[in-house]
Amino acid sequence: MSREQLLARPKSRLEELPAELVQEIFLRCLEINLARASIYLARALSNPIIYKWLVQLAFVKTDGEGDTSLTREFVTSYDVVGHIERDELKKLRTRILECRWCTLPLIRDCQLAFLNHVIKYKRRHFDIIPEDRSLLAGFAQRFDDLKACDKAPNGQRGQSDLVLRANRSDREFNGSDSKRSHDYNIAVWFHLGIIEVLPVGDSKPSGKIYFEVPCCEDARLPAKLLCAPWTEEKLEFLQLISTRAFLDRDTEFRRATRTLRRLIRDRDLATFTRLLHLYVRIECYGFPIIWPTNNIVFRAALKCAAGPGDPFVRLLVEERWGHIEPEDILLKEKLLKSLQSGDCS
Repeated sequence: MSREQLLARPKSRLEELPAELVQEIFLRCLEINLARASIYLARALSNPIIYKWLVQLAFVKTDGEGDTSLTREFVTSYDVVGHIERDELKKLRTRILECRWCTLPLIRDCQLAFLNHVIKYKRRHFDIIPEDRSLLAGFAQRFDDLKACDKAPNGQRGQSDLVLRANRSDREFNGSDSKRSHDYNIAVWFHLGIIEVLPVGDSKPSGKIYFEVPCCEDARLPAKLLCAPWTEEKLEFLQLISTRAFLDRDTEFRRATRTLRRLIRDRDLATFTRLLHLYVRIECYGFPIIWPTNNIVFRAALKCAAGPGDPFVRLLVEERWGHIEPEDILLKEKLLKSLQSGDCS
């Protein structure tokens, strides 16, 4: 049906409702596909405020004391939806990531808003020491250039990008006490959207309070991040959630393999190289692994090789030789022969 035909047909009762009521219905049912039902509903729900609200609702993670009230204050109209069961949250996260409007800039806006909110909320319980308060004003500028920030490339966080010192609200800062000058360390990872509040001298995991956006636990990496066109923004978005949302369900690595084969066919060596160095999550594993390569990928590189010393073949041989199935001696011989003579048959 053409656009003109869609506009000419009589509106349904739902489409006749004011945009505010359509939005209220959407917030209560959280049916992401509602916007795809008609052009009228799409217009009513095409609102950056709704997009941001959905990201805040689905991707905020808090562990520790006071997390429920913090979330309720951060997510406007939180009580409209209430508690979401884990299976429903998993589906909601996956559906949101698949939407065209779910972009890296939107995620960054939500990260900045959440980091600021956590600091504001927790300042009811502690005070940032005077020397560190000026650092709070630079949060927004940090998101202008995240190159120097820890990206946890293997899924393991390194040193935080910023540490703020704080005291309990009823305690004054005492700079002369070298053993205990403050009560809390507030560690911030800007690229990852993570804040940890840890009492000084308490290294127990149970003593920390943890906040994260985006938390993509149990979600699936969207197909839109696994295909051309490969932009820097898309690759950064992929890197941000590659160790949080899962790429494949099992060790057949269907989507991982399909993505690499496309890059080989398209002769996109730069993106191919970046993905080979990227850590991803596979649902059946409990930890991130380097982007998997199986024999299918090696054979695709041989088939599309552009002559002696083909860069795709060479890269796979040099960096992923151990990923070839041990019993496939013939494939190994063909790979070595292709690098020496250019015969890739």
